[in-house]
Amino acid sequence: LLDDSTGHGAWTRVDGAGRQVFSAAESNLAAQDLYKATGELETPLWGGKLTLNASGSLSPYNQLTIDTLPPPAGSEIDRAKFEADSLELGLRYEHPIGPRLSSETYGLQRFGRVLNPDDFQSTPATVALTGDDLSDIFSLVEHTRESIVRETLTYPLTHAVTLKAGVEGDDNRLTSATSFIQNGAPVALPAADVTVSELRGEVFASAAWQARANLLVEAGFREEASRITSSG
Repeated sequence: LLDDSTGHGAWTRVDGAGRQVFSAAESNLAAQDLYKATGELETPLWGGKLTLNASGSLSPYNQLTIDTLPPPAGSEIDRAKFEADSLELGLRYEHPIGPRLSSETYGLQRFGRVLNPDDFQSTPATVALTGDDLSDIFSLVEHTRESIVRETLTYPLTHAVTLKAGVEGDDNRLTSATSFIQNGAPVALPAADVTVSELRGEVFASAAWQARANLLVEAGFREEASRITSSG
């Protein structure tokens, strides 16, 4: 899929008096691809029902910018890429425990990745005219992970009142690595390599009363605790 916000045009620079310093022909083209797959399986298991699902996506975005300046200045070339990929795996198992009590076990695992490299190259004659760097190489790589497990018990107290209670645990993590090389020399960046983690737990309970056909009354509570740490 072509990015219609890009195209061809002119890059013109003027000084404070409005006089033209230079004019370059600019070509800026970009396109994004999207690949996605999903699947689901549902089957009876041990007196209950098991549902498995999975989905994944790849979305590379590539951009190429070329500025051609009049001789002898030469050109500047910038190659940028952005890609956000994901993978998700899910599980749900519903089964009765007794004549009225039922259980639902839910699990979810998500993985994510972001790639954002950018490579800028210029020629010495162009640098003298534009004042830009001779080369800039930037890289950002992020990885995320999310794990969720939840257990819910459901008990119909009467034909109109249903009770629910459960617990949930989450484990989340993000790692990020960033680098920048300017004119061949590495540049120190703040928080260039960071890992952030979160552990979260939750307990909950609720009651639902179907007072009338068009009136449902619900009450409940949730208690959550979490710990977030960062290093790097």
